[in-house]
Amino acid sequence: MNSNPDTDDPLVQHVSRPQPMQNFAIALLHGCSQIFLQRSALVGVATLMGVLSGSVPMFLGGLIGLVTGTLIATVLRYNRADIDEGLYGYNPMLVGTALFCFFDTSPLLVGITVVAAGASTWLLHALLNRHVPALTLPFVTVTLFAIELINALGLADPNPQPLVGAGELNPHSSFFLSFGQVMFQDNMLAGVIFFAALLAHKPVAALFAAVGMFCSVVITMLVGISDTQVNTGLFGFSAILCCLAFAERSWYAAISAVIAATLATLFTVMAHSAGVVVLTLPFIVSTWFVMSVGKRWGQ
Repeated sequence: MNSNPDTDDPLVQHVSRPQPMQNFAIALLHGCSQIFLQRSALVGVATLMGVLSGSVPMFLGGLIGLVTGTLIATVLRYNRADIDEGLYGYNPMLVGTALFCFFDTSPLLVGITVVAAGASTWLLHALLNRHVPALTLPFVTVTLFAIELINALGLADPNPQPLVGAGELNPHSSFFLSFGQVMFQDNMLAGVIFFAALLAHKPVAALFAAVGMFCSVVITMLVGISDTQVNTGLFGFSAILCCLAFAERSWYAAISAVIAATLATLFTVMAHSAGVVVLTLPFIVSTWFVMSVGKRWGQ
């Protein structure tokens, strides 16, 4: 994502003169990794593996979105550096993964995903031109609109989402499922893969993400959310993303991360109580708020 991406990628350093297809492949992997606010082929591969381990349809949907967004940005000659960073890949990939999560796979859904991925790419481009930290706003905006449109017109059959949490609070389950839920995965293996990749690529990012997950558990327990619901990881993924947005070696970054994670968890709890699907909107709002306050404080 374009808020604070990590730019140390050994793969790029070892490819001195990449060919066009190599450039495109690297941009795709960076697009995957930007979901976790990293620029890393390793994290990108792990993201694909994690999704594939949990759901083949969601893997295909995410891949359709990823390729569509990156290809559109390339054809329209958007900023080359932004494409290489993967900034035009992560929102479309999230769009595709989400649509194939909430709806049954069909040829029509594939077409809808391509259109929605293109729309999120255009929206991101517009936000980048206005120097707005887009984060996952294009994904949230386009996906929520697409869900409402599909439901209203009956364009695809819904795919009911099961409750996956255990009866009593399970630290391992809640920890790794929170990481898995970043990509709509309700299995622990995906969460293990995501966390391991972060730990291998940038330990401080993995540490911050773990702190975010811990904050979400504490807040949800304090406000009376049941153990079963906490175990699903649905209250932790936005907090994890908030902490990844501030993952730097400083006390200021750590305090900002904790505040953002706390706010994101509270917003998620309120949305859950209201029965509203908000996806990563709590992450966006909380991160924007903390960034804005920090900027004003610095001034």
